[in-house]
Amino acid sequence: MTLTPVEIRHLKPARSIVGGYKRIAVDALMDEIVASFEDVWRERADLADKVEQLEADLIRYRELAPADDSGVGREVRRHAQGAGRARG
Repeated sequence: MTLTPVEIRHLKPARSIVGGYKRIAVDALMDEIVASFEDVWRERADLADKVEQLEADLIRYRELAPADDSGVGREVRRHAQGAGRARG
């Protein structure tokens, strides 16, 4: 099951009849988990933005590549095709 940082923040551990849990320790742990998870989500969003930008760049470079088989056009197409396979 995938949880968002907000869902983790609102988790309330069940309490046992005998003993229970140390609320301060559990709350501190939950705060640490949430902060770590938020960092991961932020990094994931940044990477998704970077992939989107690189895909747009790739489209632009493919459009700029000459249609002939000149050395430059051939190299641009070769690199563009390699980038597409690496992602794939």
